[in-house]
Amino acid sequence: MRLVIDLQGGQGSSRLRGIGRYSRELALALARVPRGHDIAVLMNGTLSDGLDELTRALREVLPATAIHYWHAVPGAPEVVGPRPFRRAASEVLRAAALMALQPDVLLITSLFAGADDDFVSRWPSNVARPATAVVCYDLIPLIYRAQYLDGAWRDTGLLNWYFRCLHELSMADGLLAISEATMTDTIRHLGTKPVAITNILAGIEPSFRPIVLTSEQRKALTRRYGIAGTFVLFVGGGDPRKNEAALIKAYALLPSSLRAQHQLVIVGQGDAELLKLNARQLGLAADRVVPVRFVEEADLAALYSACALFVMPSLYEGFGLPAAEAMACGAPTIGSAAGSLPEVIGSDDALFDPTDPAAIARVMARGLTDEGFRARLVTDGLARIKRFTWSGTAERTWDFLERRFSVPPSRQLTGRLPRLAITSPLPPLASGIADYTRDLVPALARHYDVTLISPAGTTDDEWLKANFPHLTPAVALAEATSFDRVLHQIGNSEYHEFQLDGLLAALPGTATLHDSYLSGYALWRGVAGEPDHFASVLHADHGWPAVAVLRSQGWREAAFKFPCCGKAIAASLGIVQHSNHAGEILLEHGLHPGKGRWRRIELLRQLPVLPSREEARRRLRIAPDRLVIATFGSIAARKLPDLIARAWRRMPGDYRSANLAFVGEAVRDDETDTILSHDLKIRTGEVITLAGRVTSAVYRDWLAAADIAVQLRIGSRGETSAALADCLGAGLPTVVNRWREDTEMPEDVAIWLSANPTEEELAATFAALAASPAIRHDWGMRAQRWVSSQLDPLMIAEQYRNAIEKFYADPALRAITAIPLLEARLPQGTAEDFAAVARVVAANNPARQVPYLFLDCDSWNESPGQVDKARVLLAEHPPSIRVEAVTFENGEWRTAPDQAAKILNIQIKSRRRPLVPAADDVLLLCPDADGSHAPRILALASLRRLGLQVIVPNSMEKGPFFDGTAGGLATESGSPCAFPGRALPDWLLKERLFANIGVTKTAGVR
Repeated sequence: MRLVIDLQGGQGSSRLRGIGRYSRELALALARVPRGHDIAVLMNGTLSDGLDELTRALREVLPATAIHYWHAVPGAPEVVGPRPFRRAASEVLRAAALMALQPDVLLITSLFAGADDDFVSRWPSNVARPATAVVCYDLIPLIYRAQYLDGAWRDTGLLNWYFRCLHELSMADGLLAISEATMTDTIRHLGTKPVAITNILAGIEPSFRPIVLTSEQRKALTRRYGIAGTFVLFVGGGDPRKNEAALIKAYALLPSSLRAQHQLVIVGQGDAELLKLNARQLGLAADRVVPVRFVEEADLAALYSACALFVMPSLYEGFGLPAAEAMACGAPTIGSAAGSLPEVIGSDDALFDPTDPAAIARVMARGLTDEGFRARLVTDGLARIKRFTWSGTAERTWDFLERRFSVPPSRQLTGRLPRLAITSPLPPLASGIADYTRDLVPALARHYDVTLISPAGTTDDEWLKANFPHLTPAVALAEATSFDRVLHQIGNSEYHEFQLDGLLAALPGTATLHDSYLSGYALWRGVAGEPDHFASVLHADHGWPAVAVLRSQGWREAAFKFPCCGKAIAASLGIVQHSNHAGEILLEHGLHPGKGRWRRIELLRQLPVLPSREEARRRLRIAPDRLVIATFGSIAARKLPDLIARAWRRMPGDYRSANLAFVGEAVRDDETDTILSHDLKIRTGEVITLAGRVTSAVYRDWLAAADIAVQLRIGSRGETSAALADCLGAGLPTVVNRWREDTEMPEDVAIWLSANPTEEELAATFAALAASPAIRHDWGMRAQRWVSSQLDPLMIAEQYRNAIEKFYADPALRAITAIPLLEARLPQGTAEDFAAVARVVAANNPARQVPYLFLDCDSWNESPGQVDKARVLLAEHPPSIRVEAVTFENGEWRTAPDQAAKILNIQIKSRRRPLVPAADDVLLLCPDADGSHAPRILALASLRRLGLQVIVPNSMEKGPFFDGTAGGLATESGSPCAFPGRALPDWLLKERLFANIGVTKTAGVR
């Protein structure tokens, strides 16, 4: 393995802090025990402070040929006085320097830097990354965001910087945590897979050891730092989480005799005047609290050795290196029971609640007065510190690198990443698809240079806002030629208007249909003031039978029966859906794009980051011992809320006081009645919660507070339940029903009921789960494992990459992707011009899902019987084919929707268009009323070259072709319109169309 170490973490402003020391020592330790691997180190020559010293240390363990430098463009900090062009150039220069070293694995010792100097850690978004491992110190700003991200950081520009660094961390293939606490937090908050992270701990430098000072040495040391006599020490102050204020309060609570004997010394970059003010306000004498901004490294071990007690009161530490160093120097050490400090200190009685000054004071007092306790702290500390060695950290690091990178990452590793435009609604819109896209985009960034497109051209999601360019549709059209790939996230609401009636045709690509039915959107267009739009969509996607349903049964019935997603499918290179059932709906309606243009990808879901059960129940005001049964997502009749309530009421008396919660918004089935029937109304004494639409925080509280989830439904419109995935990911035992026969979720993930469960069946299931916490736990763990293994964003993103690349590689689809080349050759065109051209090109390359039977209708009005038969063919054909009226007009064949509408007695706005058949389409030809058919036949020659087949009536000279005397349809030898005879296409024979109108014989085609 060739390991290249980016050692900027040991340079610049970081070099004097714990991260700088950690970076330097880790690199040196790896170089001392290389295990036969090839090591190279790259440093930033622009960060010159301490560079010579770091180089000298490296040359003791590495040959000069293994030490390399690159130079960032000077004067390009990311936040303080930013110069974006210089910064972007530096990112490219760093990537080029690293790739020139040809790493098998890149190790980055620090990412969270560069806000105020020329430290560069961000990788260019359009450049493929090498396999990367990153040291992860902590996620403190994310965990304590109220103090950091939502505080001063938001106003100073550090918010975007932090989320860019966090994105870089999430893009790593392997993470090296410095403690168990950091590893657990990273798995919980970033969704990192346990296999992709390990705890390598930290080492203590040999210079940290007990130092015996002479009286004069001690006096000189304390005099240098303004200390008089014995003292309690804290090293590492200067940050709100370091908790100095609570430490001072605890010190003030000590007996006055102890305060008189021991000063409190706080070392760190904090506000010294503020610390003194805090001390004065607590009535402490001016000399009792001693702030020290900086201690020379050569003095630090001596200061640890000289203190009477070392206290680490932090609210959180990624490792707590000062506590470990103090223990190594023989200082009796106590600390907070938070973060990683329990791992470092080890003794439970040496820990305290950092939020309780009285608790801190109690342990401090014991540490200063109880000689047996003090001696044990010293002895245990010196023994425990033996596990924290740099050689051990290096061994753990090599173990992980060899295991994790034995197989290269599954992604492009060299060259420019394709630029991917993703169109989607985005937060803050209250849309499940907006949330889905938010979770998918960071994972897709491993494979593509992602640009986001939404109507607002911005988002309030901090991660997306910090890391990805965001365009409006108009700007995206102007930049269309710069996109290598396009991915549309499509749903059934007005939020998708900018895609369905704009970008889908203008930027053809892969489309994810989150719902098989887009009829709700088409209906919204109609209700929004375009009454003809819905009828036009029904006709375009489903033919005249759908328009007939609209006319006879109304808008809502038509929207319920017909998906209306043909336009999205026809304009796309490929379709992604989340279940086979969703694809079967398309197939049922003759809209399936075909196996080569369709891919199933599971609904992405991360394990939710939940509060503790106790916290959640406290906020929701639910008693700790109350059983909670909850159902999540919108409350609609097809979710069977009445059945759930009735089954809950049938539970045994012991559980009748359980809380039944409906967490979601009640939706209407029709214009007047909500789905909440009388049976669901809350009765006296019942504990039913109708939470309604809740915030994401309250939603997570309910997931954490629930004991049992129930997610029922009847029927499906191709959607996949995100709420169900959330319940499973939260580790809830989840009750579901077999709402269709070929369910796709594994049997052991959820508790299955019959397709139409009875009250008794559901009540018995509730009672069995309520009676056994062990059974609930077992089901919950299996569910959580399934979500973690099958719905993981990184796995889903890889499946997207494979699907997108397959669709774009299909030569049959290249004509559509060539559309942007048109715009490149017509630079004077506007974005609107380009969109118009794109729509025409898409129309010229139709993605035909079903074959067409075209009815030559020029003479159909000659008899009522003829019209009746045409009406049957138009309005009652199956969805596996389409029947359309055509006419011969001005020397060419054209569609005739106006004539079809007249036959069906339907009003619809539609215009005649040139007839463009696909292979295997059929034209049922009718002679002119005067018997002259030569011009019509001649005009069919070009259409026949496209694959159109022509059925000719038996008696062309005798008028109506369905006159009941011809005995059916047959070829006519010797006719002036003779074409080479062929067998009828299979689809026409299979559908038995003519049998529906009393014609039984079809002898052939011309």
